[in-house]
Amino acid sequence: MRKITTKKFDNLTVDFAWAPNFDGSCLIQYREDRRLPLIAADWDGISSIHFTDEEAEREYDWEGYTRLDAVITNPDGSVQIRLVKEAPNA
Repeated sequence: MRKITTKKFDNLTVDFAWAPNFDGSCLIQYREDRRLPLIAADWDGISSIHFTDEEAEREYDWEGYTRLDAVITNPDGSVQIRLVKEAPNA
């Protein structure tokens, strides 16, 4: 089982999560059936992500991904979140 823990989420089960991605972003995919604006609001203000992959027995802490860059619904019904770090001069 793969889980995300943040200030807002306590053990949110995810399909996958990875950071940094090839472009420096953080990608998270999970199952959700709410409207995208409600999902986007959940990710507002996230700055610290703890990812646990129990199958691989690995844990990661990702810091600084404070801006929601994209939220989409995939054809299979899953939701993909893309978080990025704010530019230093923003």
